[in-house]
Amino acid sequence: MKDLKEHIDDVQRKCSYYFKNTDLLLQAFTRKSYSAEFGGENNEVLEFLGDRVLDFYVTKVIAERYGFFKSQTDTYDEQEDNDEYCIKAHRNEQDFTELKKEIVSNANLARRIEELGFKSMMYLGQSDIDNQVWNQEKVRADLFEAILGAIAIDSDWDPDELQNSVEFMLQIDD
Repeated sequence: MKDLKEHIDDVQRKCSYYFKNTDLLLQAFTRKSYSAEFGGENNEVLEFLGDRVLDFYVTKVIAERYGFFKSQTDTYDEQEDNDEYCIKAHRNEQDFTELKKEIVSNANLARRIEELGFKSMMYLGQSDIDNQVWNQEKVRADLFEAILGAIAIDSDWDPDELQNSVEFMLQIDD
């Protein structure tokens, strides 16, 4: 296992976000088993927050990439300008649902954690080490979400920072 503290600048670069409080980033990498053994906070609440951030921004990116606002010549009611209330999509709801499901899947998030090189930096208690939890997709996906939760808190929920980190860490392509 690598020591996260020695690689913190590299981790921040790979998240496209530089922390004011790096303790939040360290917490994101800390499993409950480690904090139970050695004290301190773990990543469970950050994971919860990051899951919500991920959901929102992936949905936003999908809408922006695959939908567009109706033009003035494409309104439902010629008597009323509905432009700002309508979105006309190139895909249907099922397509959006499947695409979002694929992007936020444990398999995809776990794969990105491996590609980013974060898998070996988690702080694990002995029970997690014995069970080699770093090999579980869910554990790596939880780490991805916890990192986003840490960014959310550290950035004071800055929407631009959050969207940038989500897109950068996921490498969402068209």
